[in-house]
Amino acid sequence: MQAGFDINVYLKKLASGSLPEQELAHLQEILDQLTPEQAAACWQQQQWDAFQLTENEATPERQLILKDAWERWLQKVNAVEPFEQPAIILPLQPKWWKRNSWLYAACTIGVLMVTGLLLVKDRHHSSLVNTPVAQKEVKWLQLETAAGERRSFIFPDGTKLYLNGDSKVEYPARFSDSTRNIKIDKGEVYLDVRRDKAHPFVIGTGDIKIRVLGTSFSIRNRPGEKDISVAVRTGKVTFYDSRNNQHQLLLLPGFKGIYQHKDQQLLQLPVPIDDVAGWMRNEFMFEDATLLEILQTLHYSYGLQYKLEGSSALSKKRFKATFRNRSVSSMLQLLSRMGDFIYYKRDSVFIIH
Repeated sequence: MQAGFDINVYLKKLASGSLPEQELAHLQEILDQLTPEQAAACWQQQQWDAFQLTENEATPERQLILKDAWERWLQKVNAVEPFEQPAIILPLQPKWWKRNSWLYAACTIGVLMVTGLLLVKDRHHSSLVNTPVAQKEVKWLQLETAAGERRSFIFPDGTKLYLNGDSKVEYPARFSDSTRNIKIDKGEVYLDVRRDKAHPFVIGTGDIKIRVLGTSFSIRNRPGEKDISVAVRTGKVTFYDSRNNQHQLLLLPGFKGIYQHKDQQLLQLPVPIDDVAGWMRNEFMFEDATLLEILQTLHYSYGLQYKLEGSSALSKKRFKATFRNRSVSSMLQLLSRMGDFIYYKRDSVFIIH
């Protein structure tokens, strides 16, 4: 990047629509210096929603300039063959990203250009995502997080995926020409699906399938738990047993579907919309949850290492509590008062008895 080039000044001008064409050309030259990998990383970090101003306010002449910038950016990103390479996975709201404001701004500029004409993006992605894959087996890729790790990812169609700790998702290197299919092997995820009536988004997890056109919702399928749950924030979700398509639920915002492993039943229950994927905001609501269930939740989200000692009755104690933006230590302290137990830390493990 050239010395003396103030990215933030150019960013503010571009966002307000006051960046002269000659300065836009200079900005394009700077972007051309990025490697394909850097361009792709910036692209995904912004999740396609950095700004919407340009689309609504650009003049026809400026739209042509932005279209050219968009196409040049796409050529840069596509140089790494994004549908055939392992996914670039980025931490969910990493602290270093905001500290390095110049990098954040540089990537935002790139997204300002690509979000300038969403119609152009739709056409280009349609040609990439929906091209039939003939005479070639589609390779499946994996996204996986460890306990205490959260990550985000954006699919080629613009659908956003957020993974909580200890989660694993499989997806094709290229979507088919009829549906967009992914698999959730385990864990907890939140999906904001890009609407496409012609290509339903289908998620398989355990014995359950979820079918949507465009909506946002969370899915939880943890090994050892008695059920699989889907909670809807926006749109509509069809939730059904993959072995029996007649056994299904249509879920609306403010409701969640539960599939019980034991009796293979589907249930529908109300859920506060603000509680959907609360883990993304470090918010946890426990309703009649056992201590063991709470500790496991903290293990998944924060990487809490724990050991329960003493009577087995302790692990079965039930709690009703809501935590918002609290540390693990403060949550354990409150739970110990409510449940009349003690705990201490030995090395990196919390001993509870």
